[in-house]
Order: sequence, then structure tokens, then C-alpha cells
Amino acid sequence: MLKAIIVAFILGVLTHQGLFIRREWHLQAPIILGAYLLITPLFLLLITTHSQQLSMIEIIIPVMVYFVSLLVSIGVYRLYFHRLRGFPGPRLVALSKLWHVWKCRDSRNHHVLESWHRKYGTFVRTGPNEITIFHPAAFEIMDGPKNRNIRSDCPAIWIPRITFAFFPRVWKLRHWFKMLSFGDSCMSSRIEDYKSRSADNISNQLLSGDTATLVVAGRSELEGIDISDFQRLSGLQHLTATIYESMRLLPASLTSSSRVTPAEGLTIEGTFIPRNTKIAAARYSIGRLVSAYENPDEFIPERWYSKPKLVEDKRAFAPFGIGRNGCAGKSLAMHQLRFVIATLLSNYNIKFAPNDENGEAVERDMKDQLTATPGKLILVFEKRNGS
Repeated sequence: MLKAIIVAFILGVLTHQGLFIRREWHLQAPIILGAYLLITPLFLLLITTHSQQLSMIEIIIPVMVYFVSLLVSIGVYRLYFHRLRGFPGPRLVALSKLWHVWKCRDSRNHHVLESWHRKYGTFVRTGPNEITIFHPAAFEIMDGPKNRNIRSDCPAIWIPRITFAFFPRVWKLRHWFKMLSFGDSCMSSRIEDYKSRSADNISNQLLSGDTATLVVAGRSELEGIDISDFQRLSGLQHLTATIYESMRLLPASLTSSSRVTPAEGLTIEGTFIPRNTKIAAARYSIGRLVSAYENPDEFIPERWYSKPKLVEDKRAFAPFGIGRNGCAGKSLAMHQLRFVIATLLSNYNIKFAPNDENGEAVERDMKDQLTATPGKLILVFEKRNGS
């Protein structure tokens, strides 16, 4: 009995050291679990067939010891011997990324990461092999022209993939991927239309397209402006600055941006991150860094044109991404936003509905679900005289 326990313990440690230590295996979780569910009963059957004198307890205990030793070996390695052990962060996250997933069960990952940033600093270990960077240079390092990083799997993607593998009949979740595909096709069609249609036709389509992000810009800036003239709209500083400030404080993608470091690793402001490490940049937190913005939590559109000193590090602002991974539809998106906002402000007086808490629920109840899902907002639109 003792000999079997010792062998099982050693086998568990060797399984980790010889196999699981070599890479991340979360995407193969269904295969691994299936293999163990198949092998374990066969092993028990083989033992009972050749050793009928053994009791069930004498058979089960070594099996349990094997799994315990495997998990203990993984845990000890990740906490005390892993190459990222020197980076600060929650201990449970160093053991398993599932702890981070659990903390985000209410879809408030941006708040979870912000709290860790405040507690642990600029470089935080947010997974066994993951570092989240809270630095203005993060976007440039990850996607700049000289980067050699590779794309990584995003938790928002691999969690559903694992779910589908275990529960293939969860058809409602599968529609999520269909939605993404539909969105991609719609965006491609919109870009093609933008290239081929006249300005008037484009204007009509933009107004009936995406729901506008309502921003209070200086209405006087719109006086005498032909809002169908996209070139003139592009020159309105306060309108553009209001859009930028909104995207800084509440980016469309709050957290999901990650890469894997190249073979030589990378260095950010004197901090070296080893090779094959997943790195992530939390847009919500980076947009509010004290090192990048003066009064970072205040909505001040003027920082983007008349008060440039309020922006201390422009690298922290990359709402459409940069480099080869930047958004190809940036210009179209900005045209949409300027046109819809200008149209609404030219035709309506807009105010918060009674008892709507002045729109505080938009950010307070916002959820991080691959893209930002704002909280409830009720507005009152009153037709302007002469519009």
C-alpha cells in the first residue's frame, strides 16, 4: 500500500514536470479531462483484474494521491519557481486563471483590474503565465511597428470555446459567434459602401446606422456648418475632442487586448518580461493613468486641443489600436460619430430624463463583455425651433 502511494505521488510530479510544465493547456482542457476519464476507469479495471486481493480503498487512494501530487506540483511551481514569480499580484491568480474568471463573474473585469493596479502597481501578474501592463507605453510595445509579439487567445474567446467543447448543445451560446461573424460582414459592407457611394447617400446611411454616442459638444461650433460636409466636421476641434475624451474614459473595449511576447522577451521601461508570456493592456485603467493625464478622472475635452498640457503622455491614447493591428475603419468610425452627434445637436435639445441620476448608471452599471456594455440611460429629445 505504501509503495503504491509513493509511486503514485512520484508519477503525479513527473506528469507535471514532463508534460504540463511545458506550455499552457487551458484550450485542451476538454481533451485532457476526457483522457483522464477514459484512462482512470481502465486503470482501475486492470488493477482489480490482476490484483483481486486489493480492496477498493487500496486502489482508490493511490489514484487520489496521483491527482493531489499533480496539483500540488503545479501549485508549488507556479508560486515559487515560475519565471513570473517576481511579479506582484494575487496569489490565487498565480495558481489558476480561473480565479480571475471567478472574480469577473459579474462582468466587471475593468474594475477588478483597476483594483489590482492600485494595489500592486504597473506590472501585475494576472494569471499563471500572464502579465497585465498599466503603463502608457503598453499599446506601443504590444502593437507598435517594431513589435515582434504574436496574437494570443483572449479569455472572452477561449472560455466559450471550452464551454462549447464540454456542452456542444448549448446552442444559444453558439449564436454569440454568429453575431461576431454577422458584425464583421456588416462592417465590411459598410466600408465598401463608403468607398463607392456619394457623400449624400453616405450621410443618410450613417444617420440610420449605429446608435450614436451622445456627447455634449459646443453647439456654437456647429452654427453655419453644413453637417453633410465631412471635411468641415473633421475640422471642428471641440466636437472631435469630445469624442476623444469619451473614448479615453469609456473605451469601446475596456480590457480585452493581449499578445504573447517573442522569443527574446521584451523590456518596458526597464522591466523585462520573459519570452512566451501573455501580456495584456487594460484600456480602461490606462486611460485614467495619473502618469499620462492631469486630472485623469475628469471629463475635459479641451485637453485635446486648447489645453495640451493636460495630456502628459499621448502613448496612453490608442482607441483604435496602432500599427498593423489598428482599426482599418478608424476614419469611417470618426465620420459616423461626428455626423450623428452634429445631426442630433443641430435638431434637438437633449437632457436627462427626470429621476435618471444624470446618467450615472452608464458607467456605474457598465459591463465588460468583450466590448463595453453601458448601463441604462434615458434621455429626453426636444425638437429645436427652426430645425
